[in-house]
Amino acid sequence: MSIKTNGTYDKVYLLFRTNKTLLSEKSTQHISGYYDVNLDKVEIDPNYEEPVLYAKKAHFVDFKEAIDLSGFLTRFPNPRFPFSSETGDGKHKEYLEQLKKKISLARNRFDQYVEITKKLDKLFKYYEFEEGIYDVCENCSSIDKCLLIKRINKKGKLFHQLPVDIAIKINKHFKKC
Repeated sequence: MSIKTNGTYDKVYLLFRTNKTLLSEKSTQHISGYYDVNLDKVEIDPNYEEPVLYAKKAHFVDFKEAIDLSGFLTRFPNPRFPFSSETGDGKHKEYLEQLKKKISLARNRFDQYVEITKKLDKLFKYYEFEEGIYDVCENCSSIDKCLLIKRINKKGKLFHQLPVDIAIKINKHFKKC
């Protein structure tokens, strides 16, 4: 399926917005990258009947180069809600295109995003369904900055949110992988 051929869009970019929470607990919203959607390859997910989009290009930047959107987002009643260049009758289209252009000028760190995401996913699955701190966290010099520890401190581990017997079964499954 192609959404290009039906004349709806000639290009689609998905800007990635992320929440940056400092140790001071001050939270800001940033654009960290984008996907240039391949309009010739759009599939419909049979289970959800929603489009599945594929990127022909991905560009992500170092967190220091991510663009702070917090001031811009205060214009919306719900700043965490997704928006597009069509929001508000397209009055933000030019601004969003400038953000995408600015991101594309910075060094592409997509490979590092993929590497870190895979590492965090593996650590999460390996340790999340057992009690106690992650083994890899002991004596870690980055424990104050760690995303996994920050999430655990905020929300708790999944082990504590499930019946113990189920958490143990899930833990055994991921230990085998």
